[in-house]
Amino acid sequence: MNPKAGPGLRLRVWLGCLGGGLVAGGGLAFAVTWAERNGMPLAAVLDWQWLSGIVGAGLVAGFLLALWLERGLLASLRGIQRGLGAMSVTELRGLPSVSGWGELSALTLQAQFIIARQRQALRGEEELALMQRALERTRESLERWERTERWEALPAAGGTLGRVHELLNRGIDRGQELREQNREAAEQVHGDVEASLDNARECTEQAERGFVEATALLTTVRELQRLSVELALALESGPPPEEERAVAEAYDRFRVGAAEAIEELVSASSESVAHLSNGLLRVHEVADQVQVLANRATLIALNIAVAARPGAGGAPFEEVGAELKQLVHEVRAATDRTAELSRGVEREVTAADARMRGIRERIAGTLDRVPAMPPAPARPLNEAIRLLDRVREMVQDTTRKGERLSAASERVSRAAERLARQLEEQVRELEGLVVRLAPIEAPEESAQAPSAGQGSGFGHLSAIARAMGEADDAPDDGDGDADARKAKRPS
Repeated sequence: MNPKAGPGLRLRVWLGCLGGGLVAGGGLAFAVTWAERNGMPLAAVLDWQWLSGIVGAGLVAGFLLALWLERGLLASLRGIQRGLGAMSVTELRGLPSVSGWGELSALTLQAQFIIARQRQALRGEEELALMQRALERTRESLERWERTERWEALPAAGGTLGRVHELLNRGIDRGQELREQNREAAEQVHGDVEASLDNARECTEQAERGFVEATALLTTVRELQRLSVELALALESGPPPEEERAVAEAYDRFRVGAAEAIEELVSASSESVAHLSNGLLRVHEVADQVQVLANRATLIALNIAVAARPGAGGAPFEEVGAELKQLVHEVRAATDRTAELSRGVEREVTAADARMRGIRERIAGTLDRVPAMPPAPARPLNEAIRLLDRVREMVQDTTRKGERLSAASERVSRAAERLARQLEEQVRELEGLVVRLAPIEAPEESAQAPSAGQGSGFGHLSAIARAMGEADDAPDDGDGDADARKAKRPS
């Protein structure tokens, strides 16, 4: 502030210094003029009476002007001194030099401006000290939160710092809430994967049981083959005599019928065992895929838990989100593959069950059509009857094993369906987790969607810089005069 000084002080100084002489000169000129008008001699006017009066008037005028000048200068300077000492603008009010004194008035206005700036600087220093203490408390709270992972809400404060505290409290609370939700989602996914792994293990156990049943059924089929060979040898052990030709023909018919039944049973059982073995291999493939997905999901859950911890140095949420998206695609592919394998196993089980039932009915019908053996004391006939009874027992045992194998395969099919449903649910949960872990949208996109910043726990922290930038825009509440308030603030 540089107010323009007027000529008032210069005129007053000249007037105070020359005022007495001017009064004396004026008095002397008046006396001379008066004497000339009245025709008096000049010597009569210049006697000691007139001169003493003129000199006295000059001295009195000089004295009065000196008092006037002293009052204006000293009073103004003392008021400026008191105002600067007390840093109060009120000390400068009512001074003679407020206006009309030129440089002295400019000095008074400059003193007012300096006092106003000094008071403003003092207030700024106090506010800065308060803000530094508050920022120190904020830093301690942030360090304590990073160290203990527990956030204590910052106290409410006025001004820009209060908005910063509010944004910090809101953002960190939101972040903790989202971290808790992500942790619960990760634990839920981990639990679902463990349940899927249990179902896969159950499928594996059922598949192993089915494999044992299939192996036992194959052993029974091989035993039937051996018995068929023994039965053929027993029936062909010796030619029947001429008088027993009818019995021999009955033997031939019985041998042919039994051989056909056994051959049909052996071929159909072998085919059923082969189909069921293929189905069980598919179940093993499903179990392997579920084991791989379980390991990957466990690793991603650990990454989520580590990434949610502040300062833990885990993978960022963007990488975890990318891994989750890849896991979603893998789980969806595994779900489709599991559903396809489950349908294949179900088809194989249904076909094997229908085939075994048809075989049982055909074998029963074939054995019923075999003609009865005539009584004969011959040893080959007794051996054939024993082998035939053994064949009947093996057929019944094969039927029971086939039913058990069908039941085991049905249990495997149900477990595979449960596994497929659980994998579909995990796909949906993982997609929701990917959405929650998605990064914050750009400012242009968030302006169109106001709720986009809520995808992350620290969306409100982006406004802290804007709040800090508004600190210089606060109105001044100083009590200076009009000229001091109109002055520019120092940078």
